[in-house]
Amino acid sequence: MAGSLTNIGEELMLNLVFRSTGTAPTNIYLGLATNDVSTETLEDTSVFADVIEEDDAGYIKQEVIFNAPTQVSGKATIDNNADLEFGPWSADADSAITYAFLVDNNDNLLGIFELPSVKQPVTGESILVSAGNCVFDLD
Repeated sequence: MAGSLTNIGEELMLNLVFRSTGTAPTNIYLGLATNDVSTETLEDTSVFADVIEEDDAGYIKQEVIFNAPTQVSGKATIDNNADLEFGPWSADADSAITYAFLVDNNDNLLGIFELPSVKQPVTGESILVSAGNCVFDLD
């Protein structure tokens, strides 16, 4: 399942491509959220502060680099070029993790991505997003 760009992600892309304005992010990170970040309100406001990010001591957002776009079923599609490992967890997770999010180096919430299954790691466990499994596309 492909992730969705937030309004700020869409606007950034359109400004960069069609208006030659804005600044391309230096880095893009994939993080894990324990709340449902798929709501229209969150997508519309694109506020990183509304994301409840995983808080385990063993967790840290991971820099993500995407492969060049390809056409998949008539959609321009990109995916992550390498495995992204989160953890290992230092304690059992307090809350289930259902979503991942893209944020740039300025904490702009660029996109959201629903994990294929709910994760709630226990001590010593990690979460792996395999190469090619963090997918974003444009209709």
